Amino acid sequence: MRWLSSRTECCVCVTLDCGSLETPVSLQGISGFAAELTRRLQELQTRAQRHAEEETDSSATSLTADSDIISTCDVKCVTVLYYHSGDVIPYRTCVRSDPAVTLGRFKSLLTRRGPFRLYFKRASAEVDCGAVYEEIRRDEAVLPTFEQKIIARVERITDEMS
Repeated sequence: MRWLSSRTECCVCVTLDCGSLETPVSLQGISGFAAELTRRLQELQTRAQRHAEEETDSSATSLTADSDIISTCDVKCVTVLYYHSGDVIPYRTCVRSDPAVTLGRFKSLLTRRGPFRLYFKRASAEVDCGAVYEEIRRDEAVLPTFEQKIIARVERITDEMS
């Protein structure tokens, strides 16, 4: 991880560079800067931990009775795209889909915590555009796919929505 920083009279700018992940931060005031920096560092640590776990899982192999080697690359995966409230660019990950991906498993992928409403895109003949976002609330519910992907909107619950 490499830290680059510059300071002007009213603003502190920091770029976190972790390989291909580069996150520019530009905030007014030191307290907001510290809070945002802490949140992003926790997010990077979570991603690094998941990445390490995925590498461990993908390098594991098992032997069948015939001593044939089966790698975990043969396991069926589904792409998951999700947008947080106000974000233009989605987060993307790949999740094993055996058994099917449930809302509970999806929630474990989220890097931000708090009260959210979760809407998932599904095909629908009821509307002209051919797709709708459906709210799903039960953790054991199987998530719908749209064009072989799970696409979600993660909306923070505000006092106005309650």
